[in-house]
Amino acid sequence: MKYLLFSIFYIFLIACSGQNQKGQTVCDLQTISIKEGEIEKLTDADVLNSIHFVPLETTDSCLVGGEIKQLEIFEGKIFLLDMNAQIFAFNCSGKFLQRIGKRGPGPEEYVNATHLYIDPFQKCICIYDASTSYMVRYTLDGTYLNRSKVQINHKNILVSHVNLLDKRHILIQPNNSPTSYIIMWF
Repeated sequence: MKYLLFSIFYIFLIACSGQNQKGQTVCDLQTISIKEGEIEKLTDADVLNSIHFVPLETTDSCLVGGEIKQLEIFEGKIFLLDMNAQIFAFNCSGKFLQRIGKRGPGPEEYVNATHLYIDPFQKCICIYDASTSYMVRYTLDGTYLNRSKVQINHKNILVSHVNLLDKRHILIQPNNSPTSYIIMWF
């Protein structure tokens, strides 16, 4: 329930385009601290002062397949992962910029992108490939950087979330394991 409410608030916070009266664009996000147990007390008026929609460009080169599985905003770009394991980059007005990475079995490709996160320290986009258990890194403009094997001590883990904790750790949250979180060096 918390994840659903957080996701809804997150979408509302990022779902605006153009500039508001304060000169902020969709990529100018405001952080709202919510203490445990207070989430039921929040209303949309507590966190929102306006809502704007960002229509994403739709051409043959940037058709999002199915629903959006994950969305990240960083340095004036919107990165999204769709249900077909494609990663797209758009600007804050919704104009298509490029695809990130390429699906395939090759050394610079990913087989099945299931999660992504932005590494603000190395300024790159990291894609978790659940089929191969590799983390594949690309620059923010889609150039391949490297890949690293993610070592998980449990077999048949179904990953529900992958997040960057700091410069050296990622947090992998499985949804089918008695272990709540697995912290790994990366």
